[in-house]
Amino acid sequence: MLSNRLIIIIGYMSIQALIVAFFLQIGDVATAREVCQSGTLLEPYSGVCAPINDVRIKLRGGGIQNLPNQLVPNLMQLRTQYAKRLGIEDEQIQAPGGIGAGTQYLRGSLQALERGELHTKMFVHPTGIQPNNLELDWLFTTATNRVEQCVEVVGIYSRDGPGSLGVFDWSCSAGYPCEGEKTGPEWIWTIDFSELPCNMVYIKDQGGHIQKIVHYANLSAKMDNGEPPLWENVIYLWNYCEQSWDYVYGHSYRRHQIDCSQYDNYCAWWGPILETFIDAGDPYPEIREVGFEDSLLYHDGQWSWLTPEETAFVNPNSPWQLFHFDPNRGYGAGNYAIEAIDGDCNNDGDIDGSDLALFVAAYGSAAGEPNYNPDADFNGDGFIDYNDLSVFASAFGQISLQTRL
Repeated sequence: MLSNRLIIIIGYMSIQALIVAFFLQIGDVATAREVCQSGTLLEPYSGVCAPINDVRIKLRGGGIQNLPNQLVPNLMQLRTQYAKRLGIEDEQIQAPGGIGAGTQYLRGSLQALERGELHTKMFVHPTGIQPNNLELDWLFTTATNRVEQCVEVVGIYSRDGPGSLGVFDWSCSAGYPCEGEKTGPEWIWTIDFSELPCNMVYIKDQGGHIQKIVHYANLSAKMDNGEPPLWENVIYLWNYCEQSWDYVYGHSYRRHQIDCSQYDNYCAWWGPILETFIDAGDPYPEIREVGFEDSLLYHDGQWSWLTPEETAFVNPNSPWQLFHFDPNRGYGAGNYAIEAIDGDCNNDGDIDGSDLALFVAAYGSAAGEPNYNPDADFNGDGFIDYNDLSVFASAFGQISLQTRL
């Protein structure tokens, strides 16, 4: 029999979930976010106030490289060198090293003087992005949260090497050093994607391609009104195994932040982008598809879907193709992709026993029922029935391979 204390806890959680669901239903996502209690953070795609687990010590015992600048050049220095090649000498300007494709925040929009919190699903490739050449020195998939001295979560790729995740913090200073006594804008750490199995999952993207993604929240928040104010930069990764947030990085500092929304291309002006360091006229290599999906920005009490009224989009350079486009919060660009196939219930590119288990669990259900799985509804009619079974049986054993599109 459940204890009275447990019944009360379950009841409270249910009430909180209902309140969050109500505000999400009426479109008030900002209020839904504020309903979340201490120790939780809204997962905006599901509307759940999910628990936060501090895994920083655990990561230190894993695959983190504490001195990544020995392997990956300092991001600010790379950008400064690239800017000088373009004739830009102002070292105070934060500027990515060339945008291969992606979203830019427009002047006069998305002010973040109290808080900037970017959620996005970043396409990742643990084994790297280049199937057949070595022409690309560096490619970063990154974004800012519109706060001047924010932190960036970066997908890092170089030539034919494996992909990794990096944290680059702009707020490190002599007065407020970051981890490892870093006293200037610096990489904090990098870790191979292969070391983060619970933070990645397969999806079918909006272009019908299979992707492995990392969902992260990149947050900068003002904590008091001191002189100067106290700010905190935090990175959360969504844990698909535990359905919770992994708190992987945090740094507190005091600073008067510049209002980046008042400037063109001065600070924190790029949303989810593909950052390259290729000079104009130089050829772009063919790569596996990279991009982002379902990006959202919470800024000073408001949620933004990064609409064309607030953002601009840079189309990919040739020979990269734009595979799908959700203005301006999601896109995929590149040359090689894995096309989704009916029967692949877990979107991992092959139809095997794992898919069979998922299909059996969903068989006989209809849209809206607890065990309904849209990835098993192959004809999209809202029912998982004999028609879908026929498709699954015919497809069992198939494998979807990476192809040049």
